[in-house]
Amino acid sequence: MTLSNCDRCKRPLIEINRYGEWLIGCVDCNRWVWPGGDDLFMELPEEDLRALQKLRKGEARNSAP
Repeated sequence: MTLSNCDRCKRPLIEINRYGEWLIGCVDCNRWVWPGGDDLFMELPEEDLRALQKLRKGEARNSAP
């Protein structure tokens, strides 16, 4: 699979590193696959999805003191 647009919402797919595993997917539809996979089939937990949405909107802050 190459990075392109989501089949459902047509927004760009992104690549993330989730705890050491690379995933490609859509933040809006919450459907993800490992690179090289054919179908978007995995959903991220709500907490991870909210963090990605904040990063996309530029709202993430560094939590280090």
